[in-house]
Amino acid sequence: MGLTSDFKKIRFFETLQPLLEGYGYEFIPMLNQFRKTSRAGYCNVIIYPTIYSEHIYFDVSFGSRINIVEKTLLPYVNGVKGFSDDGNTVLTNLRNFLDQPEFALTADGENQLKEVIRFVSDFFENGGFEYLESLTDINQLDRHLNADPGNQKFFLGNPSLYCFRAITVATLNTNPNWNDLYNFYGHRLETLGTPKLIQENFNRLVFFLSDMGLN
Repeated sequence: MGLTSDFKKIRFFETLQPLLEGYGYEFIPMLNQFRKTSRAGYCNVIIYPTIYSEHIYFDVSFGSRINIVEKTLLPYVNGVKGFSDDGNTVLTNLRNFLDQPEFALTADGENQLKEVIRFVSDFFENGGFEYLESLTDINQLDRHLNADPGNQKFFLGNPSLYCFRAITVATLNTNPNWNDLYNFYGHRLETLGTPKLIQENFNRLVFFLSDMGLN
């Protein structure tokens, strides 16, 4: 019997569980993720093992949810592809984070599986957890999203939702470049060919933020 036939997903997660729980992350089996929850939201590590005939591929993504951002967006993005009531505000994966398009975590034997576990553990212990914490802080998240708004390849998900979230975070953080960012993301939605209704909802969101005195 080979690794692909003997592989037990729950045992794989249980091997990582002591490390992640030590940093405050609770294992949620139904979602294939470890999640650290706070009053402000959560940060999470999601691992999807995909079993092929000769090997197992591990997709590792991680990010955060900031409740105030998502609750602010809710009336304006309901029905937009990729939005969910309990979804992430931002999400990236190892390939994007490491800027290695060909990067892949795979295992075709027990020794390689141990290497995968060691790689994931070392990555999060040596900066990954610290980075995740930065995604729960509005000031630092604003920097991640808006310091270089033209470079959106880092984060995963619908690029239209990225525009909604980025301008909301910029507003909540009183970003001094707010006007430039508003113009940039409005133009970005046009460039993406976003339906007119979604573009109108983006402007409605901005007007709401203005009325609330948040910009």
